Amino acid sequence: MDSGSIIALSQQKALYRAMEVVSQNLANIGTVGYKAERACFNNHIQSAGVSHDHFLVKERALLRDFAEGTAKFTGNPLHLMIHGAGFFPIQTQRGTRYTRCGVFEVNAQSEIVTAAGDPLLDKNGEPIVIPEGTKAVDITSDGVVFADQHPIAYLCAYTFEDDQALLPEGHNLFSSEEDDPSVNEKAEFHQGMLEQANVNPIFEMMRMIEVSRRFQEIQYAMDTHKERQENAIDRIIKIV
Repeated sequence: MDSGSIIALSQQKALYRAMEVVSQNLANIGTVGYKAERACFNNHIQSAGVSHDHFLVKERALLRDFAEGTAKFTGNPLHLMIHGAGFFPIQTQRGTRYTRCGVFEVNAQSEIVTAAGDPLLDKNGEPIVIPEGTKAVDITSDGVVFADQHPIAYLCAYTFEDDQALLPEGHNLFSSEEDDPSVNEKAEFHQGMLEQANVNPIFEMMRMIEVSRRFQEIQYAMDTHKERQENAIDRIIKIV
């Protein structure tokens, strides 16, 4: 395979990956707390200091946009939203994980848990247990959890030195290699509200069209290049 075809294929591979990321974002428009992803690519020739119209492309990183999504009122007292930087700490079988998804419920053990059944942890790293017979759960903006007007726990929002270092694990959970994340004391907790995905559907659709057109342009160029090569070979054979 000639170098031109290799370069074109590298660009198509990058565009295919970009389309996967766009599709992932669009598929999660309705996912509470979802953060849009962005694929970043390296231009190998230009990064080496050479200016050229055609270049070898390789994926460099997958970045996440951790900007806060819009708020949606639900009225459910166990729906929570963090206004500001930070993540809810969640206890899982794999250890503590972190999420921006504030969809919680109470399990059979009276613990506040995620939809997957993993407990929400308080500021002391302990599951939050609602006393039996509690009629009303109220949560203040600074994270105090009240059961029938009696404080029972304190919420916290954890932040990290580098959010991009967080590793996604599915179910809107992230893991971190940081042993001691910081607590954002300025974060506010909004009860009865959920943070929507920060995906801009118009932008993603425009990006999808752009990527699709670029992919088709490269495919057309490759087909034309192949046709020229075949014609040249035919002429050479006839001459010989």
